[in-house]
Amino acid sequence: MSVFRRFRLAGLALAALPLSALACEGRLHIELQQTGVYSLDYDAIVAQQPGLRDCPADRLTLTQNGQDVPIRIDGAEGRFGPGTRVVWVGRQLHGPESWFDPFSVNNVYLLGAAPGAHARLADAPADAAPRAPLERTLHLEQENLMIRLDQQQQKPNEESDVWQWAKLTHVDPAPFSTPFDLPDLAPRGDVVLTLDFRGLSDLDPPPGYKGTKTDDHRVDVRINGKPAGSLAWNGRDEIRRELHVPASALKARENTLTLSVPKRATPWDAKVDAIDVVMFNWIEARYALAGDLDA
Repeated sequence: MSVFRRFRLAGLALAALPLSALACEGRLHIELQQTGVYSLDYDAIVAQQPGLRDCPADRLTLTQNGQDVPIRIDGAEGRFGPGTRVVWVGRQLHGPESWFDPFSVNNVYLLGAAPGAHARLADAPADAAPRAPLERTLHLEQENLMIRLDQQQQKPNEESDVWQWAKLTHVDPAPFSTPFDLPDLAPRGDVVLTLDFRGLSDLDPPPGYKGTKTDDHRVDVRINGKPAGSLAWNGRDEIRRELHVPASALKARENTLTLSVPKRATPWDAKVDAIDVVMFNWIEARYALAGDLDA
């Protein structure tokens, strides 16, 4: 059992389903937690599922949730035997509307054999067109606080993301702050930051007020101590906002994201602060890479 270098293997478990004495029978149950390029060699596979010994290579099939997953069988000359291995791109399990699945940390793949055509990875020759710049999307999220949603915010059979990173309010003694790295950041262009929030409060004017309604929520964003933008919105639904930050204002390591809800007076009474409660969910950074894969 092995995994390509530069990819991390985490939580890979093997377990055999009921075995059969016939070749090309049975399935191998594979669990993984992180996205990466995975490989399993012949010896590791048949040790757990002898029914797959010496199968025709074109009959091997890998599925996830009933869907065919493209694989490559290295070293096979017609049959899956000693010295061969199965390679595929394994994916982290995500929830329907959340980064982390609410029920499991493991994504399950089944390796078996069946007649017919199956999905395969294939090498393709590089064309003469200019290469597109390397780009990465980095998702950062912590599951610290769970909130309850009412029927207006979550319809039956939906699985909304109810786990949040931090609660932000206008009376916090200090702003929320978290460090983050941008490995292999290229010093060019902009870094696109996407932030996900959910409002928990409503700012309703008193009866008879005829002035302009102020925003329910406002969050000030600072990157490495410098203002990066002020985000404003209304309502209690989940929202996402983008900020473009010059790559020159960021570093490959030890950046700091700071979020704060400013104190604001209500338009109808300057002596009363607006109640503003916000849940911060996650941040994603999309940025150009310098090309150092070891980073």
